[in-house]
Amino acid sequence: MNKLTYLVAATALIPMSLSHAAETATGTATVMVQNTFTFGQDSGIDFGTIRAQIGSADGTNVNVMTMTLPADGSNPTVAESVSGDSSRLSTLNIITPGTPGVFSVSGAAPNTALTITLPASPFTLNSSGGGAGPTFEGAITEAYITSGTFANQLYDGTTTFLTTDATGSATFRVGGTLSTDSTGNATNYQDVAYNGQYSITVAY
Repeated sequence: MNKLTYLVAATALIPMSLSHAAETATGTATVMVQNTFTFGQDSGIDFGTIRAQIGSADGTNVNVMTMTLPADGSNPTVAESVSGDSSRLSTLNIITPGTPGVFSVSGAAPNTALTITLPASPFTLNSSGGGAGPTFEGAITEAYITSGTFANQLYDGTTTFLTTDATGSATFRVGGTLSTDSTGNATNYQDVAYNGQYSITVAY
């Protein structure tokens, strides 16, 4: 056996060790929470132009007349909602039909169901001319969905919901009732606008 053979054999007996270079980096993670969204009125509910007269000056057995303005945009109707003395009959006649209120949502989660909470109590519409004359009682009674999965349906929160589109937007209309004063008044309705306010809540 020559010297070269010995050298190869000796090398084979030496354990081989491999050396690796390693580096560690720290990564970052970020998430932005946005539970809020934009919700507002595009146009207020307008009960139109009417003729209105109070049926009593002392609030005794006043006949209350009520206009119903549907949220789907169909024609409003008028009916006697509280019956009293026929000699104390209030008057409510439609001259120009009104329009539902319009509300919109933007900046919400896409393709997501939202709930609508309408006001639980009626609200008062007071004369913009001031004074102590009679008022009107308003109520928001229904919402009509105009976008999304349940478009062109009345909202009920059980089978029909307000749903956002791919951009997180949604729209709906509201309808309600307008009633003449049930307490009577010594003066009559004025030829001015009567205004009132109410609150609606939209939530996930």
